[in-house]
Amino acid sequence: KASINRKTTVRTTSSTPAEDPFGHGQSPRAVAVSMSLNIVICDSENHCVRIYCQYTGFLKLTFGGRGVEEGRLWYPSAVAIDLGRTNNIIVSDSGNDRIQIFSSEGKFLRALYGFNEPRGISVNRAGYIFVADRGNERIVVLDCHGNPANKIDCGRHKLHSPIDVQVSHSQEEIYVINEKSRSISVFSIEGEFQEKICLYKRGDAPSSECHVDPVCVAATRDGGLAVVDGTTDEVLLFHERR
Repeated sequence: KASINRKTTVRTTSSTPAEDPFGHGQSPRAVAVSMSLNIVICDSENHCVRIYCQYTGFLKLTFGGRGVEEGRLWYPSAVAIDLGRTNNIIVSDSGNDRIQIFSSEGKFLRALYGFNEPRGISVNRAGYIFVADRGNERIVVLDCHGNPANKIDCGRHKLHSPIDVQVSHSQEEIYVINEKSRSISVFSIEGEFQEKICLYKRGDAPSSECHVDPVCVAATRDGGLAVVDGTTDEVLLFHERR
């Protein structure tokens, strides 16, 4: 039986308003860890991104802030880091229908447009960005320069409202959460549909009370999945598929 020991608690509130002009952290929507082991949190309700020290849990930097101008955010919903190349921070700026890229110090670099309520994002080792373009019912793949490289038409596979996307640890598969069917679809890295996965908490027997409502997915090193269940707010670990 495996266990995880807590090392640091990240405080998503600052001591005084003067320390953080964006207000207190009330809605951590997504989290990522940088190469320098900083913890990067997407704070949706305060329209900003916060960077914390992994070792102390204290706030180091906040950037964004509510607005439509480039560099500002409007209900950001996801964050990812280009660990393989630049350590840049990529933010899904859902309310502004765009993806924004910042340096590891929070400096605005560029904005990418053409989305409709983008949600989950993932970056592979080559720096390619995978975006769950929820409103357009597709997965958009951008190369390391931000240029369109591929698109997966979710509607073609009856996958409506994609809300998260994750590249497998092997870099060979893409996992997509389908909000309406409460399932995960698996594609090859080239975008070919492979299978649909429905997750259950106990055994394999389909049951409404055992059905997992996935809202966020991460790939584990051994080929399994870590899934956030939106019904119970639990993080569930699933072993490698057979």
